[in-house]
Amino acid sequence: MGDENKRKENGKVQQHRERNKAAKRKRDKLKSRLIQQERDEFFTREEKKSVKRAFFVETMSPEVSDDEDATRRVAIPFIWESSKMTDIKRVLDADYRQSLVVQSRRQKSKVFRSTTDVVRTPTPKDIPSWVISSTYVME
Repeated sequence: MGDENKRKENGKVQQHRERNKAAKRKRDKLKSRLIQQERDEFFTREEKKSVKRAFFVETMSPEVSDDEDATRRVAIPFIWESSKMTDIKRVLDADYRQSLVVQSRRQKSKVFRSTTDVVRTPTPKDIPSWVISSTYVME
């Protein structure tokens, strides 16, 4: 309760809530992708292991609410993310969405990938090399 009071004093309650919401979206996205990856049969056993090593919270793209449409969210890709990683995420997301019952699918916000913005964070440690784009130059 002390932290909450301190945030109220500093006027940072909204910022704290938004940060927690964003973190929960990343955790949920990770969970749904890992569940779908286990279900999908077109990945070989070795590919599943490699994808699992590449998927953790730090490799999940942040999502923000769309300014023009509150029912949509926009995923902002990492500058270092390879096209293979992007394709795998896209397939898993589409397959997961299809696996949901109609009502859940309707309630789930549609996520679009930003084509103009990128997140410029350093690459996470200990990820497979295929996750990093061959054109990415570490700064």
